[in-house]
Amino acid sequence: MSNRDLIALGVSAVWLLAVLGSAETARRRGMARVDTRRMVHVLVATWIVPTFLLYEHWIWAALPAALFVVVNALSLRFSLIAPVEIEEPSWGTVFFPLSVAVLTAWGWSSPWRAPAVAGVLVMGWGDAAASFVGRRWGSHRYRVGRQWRSLEGSAAMFAVGLVAIVVAFSIFGGDPGGGRVKAALAGAAMATLLEAVSLFGADNLLVPLGVAGLLALLHGMVWV
Repeated sequence: MSNRDLIALGVSAVWLLAVLGSAETARRRGMARVDTRRMVHVLVATWIVPTFLLYEHWIWAALPAALFVVVNALSLRFSLIAPVEIEEPSWGTVFFPLSVAVLTAWGWSSPWRAPAVAGVLVMGWGDAAASFVGRRWGSHRYRVGRQWRSLEGSAAMFAVGLVAIVVAFSIFGGDPGGGRVKAALAGAAMATLLEAVSLFGADNLLVPLGVAGLLALLHGMVWV
């Protein structure tokens, strides 16, 4: 392990503890668990950007997310981390760090960094936006299996997902113009579809992997 990786691990640990601590404080002060879960979702997802900037080797970069696959699985069973758990148990808290670990390892080499980062940001930002908008303004509802969605929530997923992909391209893929905008539109549409049809928290795995996979497939055809 290099000194750079060691420092990055320390910074990552401080960030994760600060996020969980802030969410727990907010929960104890009356914030609903669904809101603290959104808070953690967004802040942890955003950390994918410094992850690709701070670390030297992919194996150490993927390690924190891989560890949280185990931690969140235990929390799902024993309710160890209250801010990320909701009233109805969901494997989404396990699937999300799993997708982060997989995309970090896969996307470490250029040109796959932009698709990998985009997949994580779309899930973190877009899903939180869809949940927030859907619960507050979702009056046009539709049903998928036993779960309800709303057109307003899906629209928020698309819009915020589009922004997330453009941000990823801006940081790791150059100027977000031309073909990258078309790729971002396709990725946002894919994210919206997968989020709408996924059940039991599977969107936390399907959306990031699906978006990253589609953007990788479009590389060389739509964007370069």
